[in-house]
Amino acid sequence: DVYKRQVSTQSTWGEQQQIEGKQKMGNFEELLDLKTKDLQKFAPVQYVAKQFNIKASYVVLGGIMSILVLLGTGLGGQLLTSAICYLYPAWMTFKAIESQEQEDDVQWLTYWIVFTFFTIFDTIINSCFLYIFMMGLYLSLIHI
Repeated sequence: DVYKRQVSTQSTWGEQQQIEGKQKMGNFEELLDLKTKDLQKFAPVQYVAKQFNIKASYVVLGGIMSILVLLGTGLGGQLLTSAICYLYPAWMTFKAIESQEQEDDVQWLTYWIVFTFFTIFDTIINSCFLYIFMMGLYLSLIHI
């Protein structure tokens, strides 16, 4: 308290704002480190942080912001969907095959069977609706 009173009486308004800004930034960095500590352990995050000489939490924050910008602009939906539906399960399947446990093998085999079923079902339904739409369009053009 004494320090704050001295700072407030001796410094200008701009210096007070700088001090408060540094305190808030410190709180932000602590919160960021706390929320991203699990993600900071991934080897790619550590590699990028080391290459650019920045904190791993900034790499995580940059990745999250990049994903949000891509999704917000509509450019990254297909990429994110593909990563979630193909890359992550493929990696986990690879790890499951290499492990000694049978439970994870069954889990990921089940995932691929269900995923394939829904993909085939989706393709058939889309083809049927496209056929119905094209027939309707064709019939409406004939009767014009």
